Amino acid sequence: MRVLFITGEYPPLQGGIADYTALLRSELRALDVTSEVLTDAACASTEPTVHPVVGTWGFPFWGVARQIISERRIDVVHIQYQTAAYDLKPAINLLPWYLQRRSPRPAIVTTFHDLSEPYVFPKAGPVRRWATHMLGRHSDALIFTTQEDREQWDTAVKATGTSKQGNPTHHIGLGSAVPVIPISAEERGALRSECGVAPDAFLIGFFGFVNATKGLDTLFAAVRLLRDQDMLVQVLIVGGSVGDSDPSNAVYKERLERLIRRLDLDMGDILLSTGYVEAAEASRALATCDVVALPFTDGASLRRTSLLTALDHGLPVVTTVPKQPIPELQESGALLLVPPDDPQALSDALRRLNEDRTLCETLSTAARQFTRRFSWSRIAEHTLAVYNEASRRK
Repeated sequence: MRVLFITGEYPPLQGGIADYTALLRSELRALDVTSEVLTDAACASTEPTVHPVVGTWGFPFWGVARQIISERRIDVVHIQYQTAAYDLKPAINLLPWYLQRRSPRPAIVTTFHDLSEPYVFPKAGPVRRWATHMLGRHSDALIFTTQEDREQWDTAVKATGTSKQGNPTHHIGLGSAVPVIPISAEERGALRSECGVAPDAFLIGFFGFVNATKGLDTLFAAVRLLRDQDMLVQVLIVGGSVGDSDPSNAVYKERLERLIRRLDLDMGDILLSTGYVEAAEASRALATCDVVALPFTDGASLRRTSLLTALDHGLPVVTTVPKQPIPELQESGALLLVPPDDPQALSDALRRLNEDRTLCETLSTAARQFTRRFSWSRIAEHTLAVYNEASRRK
C-alpha cells in the first residue's frame, strides 16, 4: 500500500501535527506501508519521500497533489486536518471533492485534529461549516483524535439529514509525542545541575508550545504564591517555543514575559526554558522534573500530546478539569485535577505533591498504566485497518 500524507506541517517544522505524521509514518513502515508527504515549502526537508513544494494552500495546490498521486501511484491520500496549518484556506476542505472526480482515484482518509472551520471570506457564516462538512462528506473514512469530536461530528451530520455525509467515523487516540529515554539517578542529578536547578528545589515541568490555551500565566501566578510561602520551587519549560503554525503564539509569549516581570519572578533562576529540543533531549529534560503542571484554560483533553507525553514518562501531573467529561482519563487515577484559571488551586495541588511522595508514586504508576493503550504501534494498526476499509469503499 502506498499512502500520501497531506499535512500543513512536517519536521523540521515544529508542531503537533508534524510530530504526529512523522511518528505514524515510522510505525506504518513496520506494517509494509510505504508513505510520502506533501507539505508546505517552509518545511525544507531533505527526505526523498517528503515533498515540501506547496507555496500556498490555495486552490493551485490541487494540481501539485494530483501530479504526485499519479506519478507515485498513490493508493490512499491521508489528510491531516487542522485548518490553522493550512493558513485557514478552504482549498484543503474541497480537495476530496476534487479527487473523487478524477480517475483512477485514491481512497481518501481524513484525520480531524480539531473541528475548526476555514476562514473563506468575511461573515461567511454557514459557508464555513459547509466547507468543513465537504471535507468529511467526500472522504471515504474519517478519523477523530478524541471521542468528543467524533460525537460532535456525528450529531452535526444527523442534524443535516443528509445521509451522504454519514461516512464511517473512527476514534483513534493520539500517542506520546516523545519516546521515553530511561536515565539513571546519577544522570538525572547531573542534568538538573546542568539546567541550574537548585539541589533542594521542587522542579515543576511544563511541556509543549507556548500559546494562550496552555495556562502558563496561571502557572506563573501559582509559582509566585508558592514562593511567597517560602517554598523553593523552579519551573522547567521543555520545548517552550511558539511553534510554526499560529502567529498569535508569539504575541502571547511577549505577554507572559511582561507578567513574569510584574510578578517579580527571575527568568534566569525560577523560570528556566530549554527552548525547542529534539525528542531524545526533551525526554531527558522531562525526567529531571518532580511533577508536570499543565493548567489548560480549556480543560484537559486527550488531543493534548503534551499531557500524554508527561503521563507516558510516569510523571505526577496536575492539570485542569476537562471541559467535557472524559471518563477513562478522569477515572484513571493518574492525575490531580484543578479548575482552570485558578492559581490558588494549582499552588495547593503542587504543594500537596511536594509534601506527599506516596501520592506522587501512586500517580506515576497509574500514569504508565494509562498510557499503554496509546502506543504508536496500536495507532498504526488501527489506521491501517481504516485504510483498508476506505479502499473497499471508494
